[in-house]
Order: sequence, then structure tokens, then C-alpha cells
Amino acid sequence: MAAERSSAAMMHRLLISDARQDLARVAHAQQEYLDTNPYRVIHGYDARGGLYTVRVEVTRSLPSPISEHAARVVQQLRSALDAIAATLATPGQLPSPATKPIRFPIHDSLPEFAQRSRGALATMTAEAQATIEALQPYHRLGGYRNDPLWLLRELAVAGVPTLAAGSLGAETAIGVNTCRHVDITGDLRVDGGPFAHGQVIASIAARVAGPDPKLDLFLRPQFQLAFTSGGPARGAPLVPTLGALCDRVEQIASTLLDIP
Repeated sequence: MAAERSSAAMMHRLLISDARQDLARVAHAQQEYLDTNPYRVIHGYDARGGLYTVRVEVTRSLPSPISEHAARVVQQLRSALDAIAATLATPGQLPSPATKPIRFPIHDSLPEFAQRSRGALATMTAEAQATIEALQPYHRLGGYRNDPLWLLRELAVAGVPTLAAGSLGAETAIGVNTCRHVDITGDLRVDGGPFAHGQVIASIAARVAGPDPKLDLFLRPQFQLAFTSGGPARGAPLVPTLGALCDRVEQIASTLLDIP
């Protein structure tokens, strides 16, 4: 039984390590892809509105390994939490191969936690049970949806994510020929749609004050990838968000495995 517990304790470390390795692959693949400038700039003039609009359109879809590696980061972290739960099982309470594995509970309310976590918690000490309850997302200031554990749960359920254009990088360049009678209207707007072929992911408009519809506007955008705004991560940047989830699971492991 001690050997089984030791094996479970080692497993969570291996899973977190694998998650961080996949995160490094995501970051590298993202940079390689964006360095190819996989988009084109489209110019258009609306004579009635007096607006000259520049749009950024994706010309090469996101390579699928980026999303697949991101999904693996999430699944490995979720499995690491389950391995931590198995480590906390008291001697004689570890599940046999024929029984349902222990799952680390993640719930959005105390009644839900109390009702659905009995099986997993029954195998643990009272102190471990209390610590896991204190880590639940419903304790998060601002609501459970703002908690990293809840995000991890939802991303794990969603599977391979659809990725979008995130915030613009510091090296984004935009300007206009000051000899023209034009004013740039507003800021460069990132649409947050999927980073897919033919998708317009950003746009900016300039108002033409004079009769000349020509506009010497240049735009060199630099993006980072993000989760889609309509998904669980609500438009959060891809690599920093996954890195924060890795950190959170490591913190939870340190907290729980210090319990005697």
C-alpha cells in the first residue's frame, strides 16, 4: 500500500513536468507561426461614409499542433490533481484497479461539493478534506468563474481549444502620411475571431477630410494567440494562461502534500 501511495505521489510530479514541456512547445510553435506573418492587409474606402478602413486577414490557418499541445497541458494538469487526490488517500483506502479512480473535486458551490465529493473525500484525513474544500472555486472573490481551478476544469471538458488573435504586441506599427487630410479614427481593433484562413482578425478606420480617397496608411501588426472570447477562458492570452494554471497546480500540490 505504501508503494502505491509513493507511485501516486511521483505521478503528479511527472504530469506537471510533462505539462510544462508541452507549454514550452506551445510557446515555441506560436512564435514560429507568428514569425511567418500569416496575414495580409486589405484596404477599402467607403465614399459615402468618408472612411478608409484597413483590415487584417489571416492567410494561413493556425497549425493544429499548437491547439493539440495546449489541450495536453490542460489534461496533464487535470490528471496531476487526480494523482494528488490519490496520494492523499489514507492507507487501506486507495482504490483497487477494479474500482473507480479518485478524482480531485472541483465544484462551483458548497452544496455541489458536499453532494458530489463524498466518495473521494471519504478516503482522506479530515485535514486534507478541509484543505480541499478551502481551495474550491466558490470561495474566489468575484465568483467561481474567476478561479484558476474552475478554468482548468472547464478547459479540460472543452477539449482541444479554438484559438484567436489576442492582444497586439509592443512592436505593432501603424501610421499615416501626415501630408494627407486624414485622421485615424479610434484604435486598431482586434476582433477576437478564430485564427483561421480568411478570417478578419483586426481592423482600423481613418476618416478622410478632403476629396482625395487615397490614404497612405501603413500597418504592421504583431499578435499573440489567445483563447476565443466565447469560451471558458474568455479571450485570455494562451501561453500566460496555461503557465498560470501550471503554477496553480504546483501550489496546490505543495499545500496538500505538506499535510501529514
